[in-house]
Amino acid sequence: MTTSPIKPIRLSQQLDKLAAQLILAMLCGLLLVSSSFAQVKRTEQRPTPEAATMEKPPDPNETVTPSPQDSQVVDGDIIFTSPGAFGYARDIRLSDNFGGLRFYGADSLTTSPAGAAIQFFGNNASFPGQLYLDSGADNSAALIFRTAQTGGTISERMRVTANGQVGIGTTDTASGTLRVVNNGTLDGVIGVTDSLVGYAVWGIDNSSVGTDSVGVRGESSSGIGVEGQSLDGLAGRFVGDVSVSGTLTKGGGSFKIDHPLDPANRYLSHSFVESPDMMNIYNGNITTDAKGRAVVTMPDYFTALNRDFRYQLTVIGQFAQAVVFSEIKGNRFVIKTNKPSVKVSWQVTGVRQDAYAEAHRIQVEEEKQGVERGDYIHPELFNQPATKRIAGVRSPTSRKTTPTAAARRTVTKR
Repeated sequence: MTTSPIKPIRLSQQLDKLAAQLILAMLCGLLLVSSSFAQVKRTEQRPTPEAATMEKPPDPNETVTPSPQDSQVVDGDIIFTSPGAFGYARDIRLSDNFGGLRFYGADSLTTSPAGAAIQFFGNNASFPGQLYLDSGADNSAALIFRTAQTGGTISERMRVTANGQVGIGTTDTASGTLRVVNNGTLDGVIGVTDSLVGYAVWGIDNSSVGTDSVGVRGESSSGIGVEGQSLDGLAGRFVGDVSVSGTLTKGGGSFKIDHPLDPANRYLSHSFVESPDMMNIYNGNITTDAKGRAVVTMPDYFTALNRDFRYQLTVIGQFAQAVVFSEIKGNRFVIKTNKPSVKVSWQVTGVRQDAYAEAHRIQVEEEKQGVERGDYIHPELFNQPATKRIAGVRSPTSRKTTPTAAARRTVTKR
């Protein structure tokens, strides 16, 4: 039996193969560990507050261009599974409150953005707890808020235009910085304050020249432009001059000033003089001449403004007779006394006949109409309840309570 001779194996060859296999295994292990560590660091590692404060906080005005290695491109929708009817919403959040989140409709976010953006910041960011809603940099851009009622269609409710004008209930913001339009039965704007010294609505005009600027303006085509009402206090207060171009209707009137004899401690009031006519009153004193004659000259507009003249004469200082010797003609009238040098106090009244007065005569007596019948301007003066007040029955839904103080007294409204 013959056997093949055993070939000698060199030890150096075996060691070379083993070393090559070991080096290859180590390289594969290092690559795997490095990849796993990088993945864990990106998705799970949370920086400590000290480390987070060392980093530069996000700036809502900072230009941001995502780097490819930090981005995930999705060609389609992102859909989260529903947590159910009574479950919690799914969250998109940061791992801490030191930074912010940005969502924007463009390939980058700049101070002149090419698309709209939403930016959120945590309480420990440089913009603590702030939310930014940014429109794109375009004249037609806007922030638009839309809602829908149950079973209704989505409708715009409010918009903020590119130049900062706000429209609520309207898309037309051209006429003001804030425009509120109500096409239904609700109030357009309600201002409420429970402060003892605050203002529910405060309009300020800061213009230094001109008379066309207005702090608060009320306007109505057929209703009431501005209405003020108070059950116990003042419905309105004007500190300064007041101009009324139309007819002023009131229950009474007076002036009220610091008392001339004790201005620091007392007031003095006088009532207006009322008349069923739109009457003007003119008066004065005059002394007749040596022949007992005096001519009284009225203003040059007198006969153009007035008609239906009435006269009163009173002799002063002596017993004498005085008569209107010649009535008004050419804006003058003549007084005659039976003695010379008699002082006479005179008064002349006239009824207005200018164009405005002729078009707006005061109706002295009129019947109450419609829902006003059976009710009163001042029911308390006739031992009637407040529900009989005319101002409160003009609108069945006009009685309101303030939203922040429902227990307070109600205030009626036309």
